[in-house]
Amino acid sequence: MNNLKREAIALIESIPDERSDVLIAAVKNLRALIEDDDEIFSRAEQDLALMEDIETLTRGGDVNGE
Repeated sequence: MNNLKREAIALIESIPDERSDVLIAAVKNLRALIEDDDEIFSRAEQDLALMEDIETLTRGGDVNGE
C-alpha cells in the first residue's frame, strides 16, 4: 500500500495547477482506491472522461471521432 500511496502522490503533484479538473478527478480516484469503492471509482472515471470531452470540444476537436 505504501508504494501505491507514493505513486498516487507523485501523480497528483505532477498535475499542472491550471488543470484543477484533473486534480479533482485524481483525488476522487485515489479516494475510491483507498476505500475500495467501485461506485466512487466509476463516477470519477466518468467525470474525467466528460472533462476530457469538454476540453477536446473547447479546442475545436470532435469527441465522436468523425
